[in-house]
Amino acid sequence: MISSLVNIDRAKTGAESVDGIGCALVSAASRSAEEWVTGDWTAVASAINERMTELDRSQGEVIKRSGLAKQTVGEIQHNTLQRNRSRRTLEAMSGALDWHLDHLAAVLEGRTPPEVGAPYTRSADDIPTRFDIIEHRLDLMRDELKEAEERFDEFKKEIIAGIQQIILRLRQPGR
Repeated sequence: MISSLVNIDRAKTGAESVDGIGCALVSAASRSAEEWVTGDWTAVASAINERMTELDRSQGEVIKRSGLAKQTVGEIQHNTLQRNRSRRTLEAMSGALDWHLDHLAAVLEGRTPPEVGAPYTRSADDIPTRFDIIEHRLDLMRDELKEAEERFDEFKKEIIAGIQQIILRLRQPGR
């Protein structure tokens, strides 16, 4: 069962990913500097600006919340200088915007960002956190299944009501 949740993505990252929560399981050391420089920084800047507008958060607030230098925040926000950024920098920016810590790294790499509250680990060797990620995904699947069951029950009630109406019409005299 657990192995069915694990999605091997060694071609790009060299590590395992778990259903969209992926590279959170990969340590920063496993990424090359070139990969961080050549990522989609335009998408990162766009995501940051959209989120700042959505939250009505100023650059000053992001700087204060992230603990990053004004120059660093400005370079990333406006995509004025693409250079090697540490994972901690992207985590700080993500956290300052109330996102999952892996959000901006996912945007940079073209992955679907994890949802807020999803477990996060910085090391592929952190087995307890990897199990937390799997457990979190199972919880999501359980919730989706419960919603599907509720929709099915409603659909079943509608079908039964429709069949009862057909039976009543067929029993009416003169048919």
